[in-house]
Amino acid sequence: MPTLPKWLANGMERVFDRMVYPVVVQDIHHWHPQLKQVRFVGDLSTMDYVPGQVIGARVDEHHFRHYTPALIDLSKGHCDIIFYLHGKGPGSHWAEQLQLDATAKLMGPGGKMQFRPAATHHFVY
Repeated sequence: MPTLPKWLANGMERVFDRMVYPVVVQDIHHWHPQLKQVRFVGDLSTMDYVPGQVIGARVDEHHFRHYTPALIDLSKGHCDIIFYLHGKGPGSHWAEQLQLDATAKLMGPGGKMQFRPAATHHFVY
């Protein structure tokens, strides 16, 4: 993903304000030294999420990253994301430093892949 000037990244947050959800890290589980599951909680009741879509996060002043939630419950206001901590970019560095009670901003949802309830088979990779 591209690097944006800080003023442009700030502007994107303002333009897409209705799609920005302030959240707090409620739980962290390490499945492996390089796999970290983080539960974010906040008011997600207005999010129009369809399984398979991505959620964005501003990971630093200049970068946004997309993640596919492992679990999302809009009524309970929580979203779980499993991060691969490869240490090779701003998203990995951001996820690595996330601690309990840290704040973040999730954005979205977005993406072209969507769950189709009428389909008899689903392939997820």
